[in-house]
Amino acid sequence: MVRVIINSDDFGLNNEVNKAIAEAFEKGLISSTTSLVNFTASLNEASELVSQGRVPKESVGIHLNLSEGQPLDPSSLKCELLCSGDEFHGAIRNKPVFHLSKKDAKIIYLELEAQLLKFISTYGFTPTHIDGHHHIHTEWAIMSIVIRLAKKYNIDKIRLTRNIGHGISISKKIYKKILNTRLYLRGINTTDYFGDFHDLKSFTAPASGSLEIMVHAIPSTVTNQINDLDNKSLNEKIRTLQTGLNLELINYTQL
Repeated sequence: MVRVIINSDDFGLNNEVNKAIAEAFEKGLISSTTSLVNFTASLNEASELVSQGRVPKESVGIHLNLSEGQPLDPSSLKCELLCSGDEFHGAIRNKPVFHLSKKDAKIIYLELEAQLLKFISTYGFTPTHIDGHHHIHTEWAIMSIVIRLAKKYNIDKIRLTRNIGHGISISKKIYKKILNTRLYLRGINTTDYFGDFHDLKSFTAPASGSLEIMVHAIPSTVTNQINDLDNKSLNEKIRTLQTGLNLELINYTQL
């Protein structure tokens, strides 16, 4: 049996996404989500949805963010690597981040810690797992900081970097294998595989193991190559893509 986590990113981004994620949970379309915490107004609504039970708290992780919106720690505003004016400029994802100066590393640590503390103070519990907005956590130097914070706050689950699907060069495959092995060696629990619905088309599933599928909920649907979910569960959609796959839908607390 393959254990599958279907995670909708960007909880807390805006009210429309929040409501779509709640709807997706209620319809059994997803089993997990990760929350941005630096969009204050919509974060409060996200917290209300959790308090109401429409989004189960055992399914909510944190979506660490260094690329969109306003930072939480004031020192981030002085970091050219991260910000322009009073917002993240997003350029940090334009090229690989293998090394950070001590100054930039400290600022990023403080920013990500501020986000973790904001999550805990808002929701009232520790996130089930960590991933990154625009996959920022998969940058080598930033992953070092993320692992340090995970250890400090007793979070033992972090999303892999994508390791299924077409379009991964040999050099990227090597990097991804090393990065994912690094998580394992540091005592971090992960799924065996990670990708989106498009990646499943070229993925030969094993008889057992675990898989995370990333989706993004928008009003009335869940996107990422899958547009019609009105009367079908995500399990059925996956079965259409991977005939004969025996699935168990779980969240990160069950990993």
